[in-house]
Amino acid sequence: DSDGRQRTFVKLVDTKRLLGCKTREDVDAFFLEMTSAVAKLRQAKNTKKKVAAALGASG
Repeated sequence: DSDGRQRTFVKLVDTKRLLGCKTREDVDAFFLEMTSAVAKLRQAKNTKKKVAAALGASG
């Protein structure tokens, strides 16, 4: 952060699959897939919040 402290956060990683990567290309593909999975989860979470907010506003 701006004060020089290390930032930490939870990430889900398929360590078995990561350790099974044989080449740099495998690792790159792995992280690309992990990033897209995180984006999909974030999108689903945001959609759920929007639906809950819409139901709360109409109710």
